[in-house]
Amino acid sequence: MEVSLSQPITRSTVLRVSPSRITCFQDCPKKYDYVYRKNLQSKPVPRVAFDKGNYCHELMHAYYKLIRDEGMTPGSELVLRTIISRIQNDINVASNISVLPIYASITKTMTRFITEQSPLIDKGITVLGVEHEIDVPITTPAGRNFQLFGFIDLIYRDAQGRLRIRDHKTGQKAWTKAEANNSNQLMYYSAATWKTSREVPMAEISFLNVKDYVRKAPSFEDAFAFPTVIYTEKELSTYLRQTLQLVDQMISSEPIPHYGRQCNWCPFLTPCVFDRKGIDSSLILEQQFTVVDRNAIRKHAKFTDDNSSEDSAY
Repeated sequence: MEVSLSQPITRSTVLRVSPSRITCFQDCPKKYDYVYRKNLQSKPVPRVAFDKGNYCHELMHAYYKLIRDEGMTPGSELVLRTIISRIQNDINVASNISVLPIYASITKTMTRFITEQSPLIDKGITVLGVEHEIDVPITTPAGRNFQLFGFIDLIYRDAQGRLRIRDHKTGQKAWTKAEANNSNQLMYYSAATWKTSREVPMAEISFLNVKDYVRKAPSFEDAFAFPTVIYTEKELSTYLRQTLQLVDQMISSEPIPHYGRQCNWCPFLTPCVFDRKGIDSSLILEQQFTVVDRNAIRKHAKFTDDNSSEDSAY
């Protein structure tokens, strides 16, 4: 059975649920209230650092699009030259020469991925979608209509014809098999894919170490990781049922804070403390945050340069 890469989008649905929305609510209903009910987002702060993780994700997407659209062979000299040319073009238009060593580091990293890792994990690949958007209409037990929404980095069939979904991760600490098994993001995308195709996909994390090095390159085991997860229909059915129940809770819940160490790096720490103390936080919210229309955001979210949290999609 082939997988449709153009899912129906029902614009009249009231809620689009993504893995990050679920994770946000599970972490703290108060933060969820700020982000998804008040639709607040921190006002942009000028970035001075080069986002290696984001750039590597862009290169990964470009790499698999070349395999899909141009018929290039994974690990081939031609596809390697094309990606290096893309990096060189980006270097030529870079306005800050201080980032040139970072481009050089990324070139070495991508070269190793293309020549060492990709031939192993991509042999016989048939790419179906790159940064594939899912938007699956579904209804909760309480009768609420919403959509399973997000972006799958890569969806493909392997040499044996099995359907697989892949999530790219970057950082300095490799993802383990246990972390992949417990990834809400992988299970979410697997469940959404199964819901539309009735085919249970294999799921996997493709980890790429982007740590800078001067002399000794990291070993193959330190540079790459590729944990895979095999789900059953029972697992995905149970996950979907629990997710539907969670969505009903998200909609009807009170914004009760979950206090803990995570509060120290929460962007809403100050207004949350103000609210707790009975102080009007409206001025802080106006100064530090802006209101966004999350249902109008139809692009992949920013990637992180480490694996301290999963990639998100609003």
